[in-house]
Amino acid sequence: MMPCLVSYPILHLLTKLYVFAMQGSSRGDNAEIFGMGPSVAAEEGIDGDTLGSDLEGIDFEGDLSSVSEDNSSDEADEERYKELEELYGKENPVFQGIKIALDSARRRRKLMKKAILVGMYHDTYLCKQPYRVPVESGIQWVERTLRNANSCYNMFRMQPHVWEMLHQQLVGRYGLKSTKRMSSRETLGLFLYMVGPPQPVRQAENRFERSMETVSRKFHHVLSCVLKLAIDIIRPKDSTFSSVHHKVAKHRSAPAFNNAIGAIDGTHVKVIIPFSKVGQYIDRRNEKTQNVLAICDFDRRFTFVAAGIPGSAHDWTVLQEAIRKYGTNFPHPPAGKLFASKHRCMLQ
Repeated sequence: MMPCLVSYPILHLLTKLYVFAMQGSSRGDNAEIFGMGPSVAAEEGIDGDTLGSDLEGIDFEGDLSSVSEDNSSDEADEERYKELEELYGKENPVFQGIKIALDSARRRRKLMKKAILVGMYHDTYLCKQPYRVPVESGIQWVERTLRNANSCYNMFRMQPHVWEMLHQQLVGRYGLKSTKRMSSRETLGLFLYMVGPPQPVRQAENRFERSMETVSRKFHHVLSCVLKLAIDIIRPKDSTFSSVHHKVAKHRSAPAFNNAIGAIDGTHVKVIIPFSKVGQYIDRRNEKTQNVLAICDFDRRFTFVAAGIPGSAHDWTVLQEAIRKYGTNFPHPPAGKLFASKHRCMLQ
């Protein structure tokens, strides 16, 4: 562990709180620590309100319900005040003594809560893990993988020359950029490493020796660039479909399918989803999947892809949901044209 650099006021405050807590526990009376006995802070000359005011400017995050329930405790104290005031009278010495004890207990509860909060803040923000020194950096691993065609295909699901073409396109036209700490080549390698085999964020974090925040941020950066690329390539070459494709014209069933402009079909992709939504994603094979609807032309180029529909949905439901969700972006066939399907031919 690297030494923690703590400013003097916080270190002094932590020391006072630690000494106070240890003195309370050394008396063997746990009730005193939580404010049920005499005020140790008063005996040691520590004013709980003054000490607590030092922490008012610190913004702590997290669920504090397990530490203390100050609001309920303050309300209970107020109810005790009213009951005792009615019983003894406001000027009665007995009431004044009990009020002092309750005020001391309230200060002690607040002090203990703030001590725990300071400890949580210290462990979260001031004590950091040492920087990792990788034996092989992420960019070195990417370059080494690209030099071997088999390794490149296994890790990135594409050949090295295809990888280079994709990198050139994303950098030149779709906004993939290098930063001072991470090059565009390493960023693309990280993205393809995660979506290819595929690999979760923690595996990528260990492989590239980057924080999970960096891995997530770089992944979404490349994803946004790929989505821009998809808009340009996942579309028909001829939106009017004015001519008959030569593969259809020369087919043995010609001219029966001369009006066909492509093929439409779907597939299932396994997913990991919250338990509350499992039911609607169970397909006929009892697996958790989502439906993916795809349309391609006769050159085997995708012209439309729709994903995210639960795996339990029927094919017709998937088609109707894709038409409803994407509206005008769905490639409706022109009048008289159709998509070929293994189930039926679908007209506009």
